[in-house]
Amino acid sequence: MHHTGVVRKRILPVTLDRETGAEFDSNFVNGRGRRVGKLRGLLSRCGGGGGGSGGGGGSRRSQRALGLMRLEECLSGELGQIRLGGEEAVVEVSPPEWWPREAPKKSRMGKD
Repeated sequence: MHHTGVVRKRILPVTLDRETGAEFDSNFVNGRGRRVGKLRGLLSRCGGGGGGSGGGGGSRRSQRALGLMRLEECLSGELGQIRLGGEEAVVEVSPPEWWPREAPKKSRMGKD
């Protein structure tokens, strides 16, 4: 079977603004109720509970993870508040530095 077309999903590193109890394969759901990805692995959890002063500013600690994410929503910067496994979190998607930045489809189509 031969597939051609647009790549719609990629595994990307994400940072959650707090620790979650989310399980593997939990859905990332945006504020409009649309599924924008799935949790594929938690990379790190920072320490114990959220009650300590932690030195810097807040008592919440971020959590890094890998997600199979829909590119259109993630790279547009419109993720904001996300539900992950029933919990609310702010998610930041971080494409690798080496990842190519493609020109928008509209600008490629008009050139010969």
